Amino acid sequence: MGAASLAGKRILIIENDDFVAHDLVSAISEIGGIVMGPVASLSAACDLMAADQIDAAVLDINLRADMVFPAAAQLRERGIPFVFARGQEQASVPDAFGPVLRAEKPLDTDQVLSVLAQRAGDQLTRGAGDGAPPRSFLSWLPTSEANDILSFCESVECDARDVLIVEDQPIRKIYFPETAVLTVLATGTNMRPIDAAMIGPEGMTDMAHYDGDRAPLRTFVLIGGRMKQIAAETFFSLAQRSPRLQSLIANYRETIAVQFAFAALAHGTMTIEGRLARFILMVQDRLQGEDILIVHNLIADVLAVRRSGITTALHVLEGMGAIKSVRGRIIIRNRTLLRELADGSYGVAEREYLRMMSRPGYGEAGLRQPIMGG
Repeated sequence: MGAASLAGKRILIIENDDFVAHDLVSAISEIGGIVMGPVASLSAACDLMAADQIDAAVLDINLRADMVFPAAAQLRERGIPFVFARGQEQASVPDAFGPVLRAEKPLDTDQVLSVLAQRAGDQLTRGAGDGAPPRSFLSWLPTSEANDILSFCESVECDARDVLIVEDQPIRKIYFPETAVLTVLATGTNMRPIDAAMIGPEGMTDMAHYDGDRAPLRTFVLIGGRMKQIAAETFFSLAQRSPRLQSLIANYRETIAVQFAFAALAHGTMTIEGRLARFILMVQDRLQGEDILIVHNLIADVLAVRRSGITTALHVLEGMGAIKSVRGRIIIRNRTLLRELADGSYGVAEREYLRMMSRPGYGEAGLRQPIMGG
């Protein structure tokens, strides 16, 4: 992925050296990026991160009296890609940031932006087993606005197979998964439910356009864990006052529509092994680690196949070296092989998520208008 892919992205520059900052500003502007800053202090960086959306960042390590690591920790927690710009004389990066890519000074700005673009492109499509934590839905909003929503949320735990939203019933709550993974199921009379989309920390459970809407689909817990929940009435009230949030929801719904399309493609044309490979990749994208704790019959239920078919398919993937399967547990061994087996049914929706969610200027002229009624 080239640096041109950063066009339209808000890129934060935290840099103590005026000359380096100037070169970065010029390089980012030339490729159509939106410069945030530059700032030369930790306090200014944290203020800027709290006030506006950040898509990526270049960080100088030594900021006169402070080190940049608290800002880096915030960026990492929010799933925002960044690189360190480290001079030869500067302190080493703590072990906690060991996997983070670095650029030595004097900077080759083209190389820095190329590395940053690659990191941004990988952020959603590489699994947590590759070192990239999933980015949360609310992190696409300015911190102050995300915190406003979170102030009305309650933390809850959920278990696998819990039904959160029932088809043809009013939507009472909106959920933001943290460590849980959810699946959206299409259901029908005398037909087995089948998964249409998957939701993890990157998403939310909102298929309604107005408060009081009924759910067209079932939302079901695939992997138990933590979530934030908010009353639907409260969430819609907050969205009414926020063009940014309204546009973010609209963008997210478009990415879900792409998921629906590729789920249909997979279910209608692919072998069980290919569908299972896609399923494993999507689950790992939303978890941290190489292990997936899930039983065979639950996979069979959401993919609408027989349990014996899932067991056989797991054995096939294990024989190929893509995974290791033990009782109630799948260990990912080779993501590249899983992607080959998914054969194009995986990857497009993931790239579309990044493209749609990183669109700048929520609510500005030229973008889609707010979808909530007045």
